[in-house]
Amino acid sequence: MAFIKCPKCKRPISEQLRRCPGCGSPVGKGPIDAARSNGRSTKVAAIVAIAVAGGLFALYSSGRLSLPAATPAPRPDLRPTAPAPADNAGKRFGLTEDQRRHVYEDFVRAEDHAQVAADYRYPPLDTGASDERWQMHSEMREHFRKQVDDEDKNAIAKRYGLSGADLRAIAAEGTEKSWPRPGRQSIR
Repeated sequence: MAFIKCPKCKRPISEQLRRCPGCGSPVGKGPIDAARSNGRSTKVAAIVAIAVAGGLFALYSSGRLSLPAATPAPRPDLRPTAPAPADNAGKRFGLTEDQRRHVYEDFVRAEDHAQVAADYRYPPLDTGASDERWQMHSEMREHFRKQVDDEDKNAIAKRYGLSGADLRAIAAEGTEKSWPRPGRQSIR
């Protein structure tokens, strides 16, 4: 560390100081030195930003950090309006077959969502885990899957104004008539 003399009181001070500790007069870094230090701080800020971005990428690629799942576009409101008495031809639960197909697609998506959420929350254990640990893990995973599935299906029933039994009947109808299933989600 080099020393310089204060121009006012002639006291020896470090060249890194901006003001003399004795008299308070400005010393040290002039405009050229200030520009150099600003360039240094910009470089340090860039290095820190790159390090943070690299850390986030490492967490994301290792699976410890996930991005929010893309939510599908909202479905059109298919709740039935008060139908005219002669308007019930081909309708069950107050819904046309096309509307019931939409309900069936939502039902299947809810099952897939619950499966994916459980797979994400409770990934498979390592092969060296004990039988008790595997049993506890599978019970917790199944409980979570069922909870998510129930929440999703209750939301579907509420959206379309159906009961749980109506929803299950529409799902059975979709299976019986082999309605096409929507694409499956996967975390892999």
